[in-house]
Amino acid sequence: MKILHICGGSLGSGATLGALSLHQALIKQGVESSLIFSKGDNESNAQHVSPFFNSKLARKLFDSGTKWIEPQLLKSETKRKVKDISLGLVGHPFFLKNREIEAADIIHLHWINSRFLRIKAIQHFNKPIVWTLRDAWPYTGGCHYTNDCENYKSGCGQCPLLHSNDPNDRTKQVIENKRKHLPDGIRYVALSNWTAEQARASSLLQNQSIDTLYNSIDQNYLTPSNQSKESACAQFNLPTDKVILLAGAARLDSQFKGYKDILPKFPNAQDSNIHIVTFGRISKALQAATTAPATHLGSITSSEALKTLYGAADIFIAPSTQEAFGKTLAEAGACGLPVICYDTGGPKDIVLQGKTGYRIKTNCTDEFINATLKLAADPKTRSEMSAAAIEHTHKSFCPRLAAQKHIELYRTLLERPNDE
Repeated sequence: MKILHICGGSLGSGATLGALSLHQALIKQGVESSLIFSKGDNESNAQHVSPFFNSKLARKLFDSGTKWIEPQLLKSETKRKVKDISLGLVGHPFFLKNREIEAADIIHLHWINSRFLRIKAIQHFNKPIVWTLRDAWPYTGGCHYTNDCENYKSGCGQCPLLHSNDPNDRTKQVIENKRKHLPDGIRYVALSNWTAEQARASSLLQNQSIDTLYNSIDQNYLTPSNQSKESACAQFNLPTDKVILLAGAARLDSQFKGYKDILPKFPNAQDSNIHIVTFGRISKALQAATTAPATHLGSITSSEALKTLYGAADIFIAPSTQEAFGKTLAEAGACGLPVICYDTGGPKDIVLQGKTGYRIKTNCTDEFINATLKLAADPKTRSEMSAAAIEHTHKSFCPRLAAQKHIELYRTLLERPNDE
């Protein structure tokens, strides 16, 4: 079987890394798999991975000619600046002419936004389609995270992001556009039970086939490290006499990651036994607001370096309020870190309550801080949770298991009669 993964964004984005991990695991299982992405180059020289645009000039010309379209449409809806809404109306006009699309037996969609693939094009693949729900966009009227809004259950309209009271606003139109042009028979894959529940409750996907298949994590994190904690701390110039609280995301200031509410609340006491370490982009404002002892390392792209950093830490804190999966939580657990998170989204499947960490009621920041400080003061419980986290993540999120489950899904699609 020939599988083509399609994912918008750069090869370093979270969604594309998830798609890449699956792609590489499938190749190891003997599957003919390839992946195309929309931005940047294949700097890692990953096998059978290529950018959609063959030249930077072509990408630049396409961007300059299209980047204004959806913002202008949203501006006509509201005078306020709108973020985090994608309409799915713009895509490359010759997308379907791609040779790899023509050669594939199955098209596996991942994250398709940022003017990569428009909704109307999907119906013309004329092949079995798998679509991994890497955020909420496939079943909403344009938002990538639903927050507390439940309008996706009734077909959107009256969008709070648009500050709209119109039941037929742009989000309603996006839902109807998806309903009209998305072909029947797409197999949707949720990365967590929480995402599957949301999708099944949506107006758009309530009658569609939805499977829950976990993301896998890089095999590197599942391989035991021979490096001591002291050596790992020395590599990043971190203190060895403190409990290291690790916090990380591509953008720590993202409203969905929750760090803006949590990091400033850790106490700044001279006798504190904790030291906060962050990785990923972080604003100067959030750095200044974090008054507890802290080290900010910036972006870390190497899995080897990140594995070493996990080895230097004692607890991973992840206060995300919306998370389709939570790859960093799984990586941290695989490296033996107990995880403190909110009881929502993908982390509910990753963190076993009281065994591999603690899940705190969403947005209860004081309870989150207290649970973290209590665990920081309890080395015995941390040690027990560390062993349990390694066992759970190695059993649940290994690449081989993810590949095998996807192969089973692909086979059911290829064996399905053409008229279904």
